[in-house]
Amino acid sequence: MRPQEFSTLMSLIRPRIVAAAINIVGNRDDADDVAQETVLKMWELGDRLHEFRSPLALALTIARRKSIDFVRQSGRLVDVDVSTSRQIEISREEMMILEERRREVDNVMSRLPEPQQTLLRMRHVDGMSTAEMATILATSEGSVRTALSRARNNVRKLFLNQCQ
Repeated sequence: MRPQEFSTLMSLIRPRIVAAAINIVGNRDDADDVAQETVLKMWELGDRLHEFRSPLALALTIARRKSIDFVRQSGRLVDVDVSTSRQIEISREEMMILEERRREVDNVMSRLPEPQQTLLRMRHVDGMSTAEMATILATSEGSVRTALSRARNNVRKLFLNQCQ
């Protein structure tokens, strides 16, 4: 891929990369850093980039992984206002429950095939419509809906197996 083509492609998909990163890292500055790392990784792929069916899906996967790495490495501390300590204790309990649920979801998602993981993230994390997904994946909306249904059924089966 020529530098001009790469630049055009990245200018089109970078906003989606930033949006996906914001969902994980929580703020625009860090999301911009993650997006930059993602673009660099895409550049490193060079001529192999054409081997991938969807550059956007690849970029979003890279961004998601880099965002998770960023959060793990940052070891962020949260400022606590003493005047709201009762509210924070409730929030801590809720946060622990949410964190546990998130770990369960991450565990199940990690056991799905990569294409199903990508589809579910495009739809439910990035908020894409089936029409947008079909365009990006160069397929029909019906195929996207079918693939999403299969992915959701696999998630359901994995959760049921996990609970037994």
